[in-house]
Amino acid sequence: MQGKLIKILFDDALKVSMNRLSFNRNILQPGTYFVRLKLYQQAVQSTILQIQ
Repeated sequence: MQGKLIKILFDDALKVSMNRLSFNRNILQPGTYFVRLKLYQQAVQSTILQIQ
């Protein structure tokens, strides 16, 4: 909730198709996170992730 960047999970180009990203939640401390998907430097989707 402090607005800090915690971790960039992926930063590369992908082929045009259905893509999926998975990651190990254990790299994050318990808390509430805002996950943002960006396309060409613009946010296109955001979601809330809660880790307990």
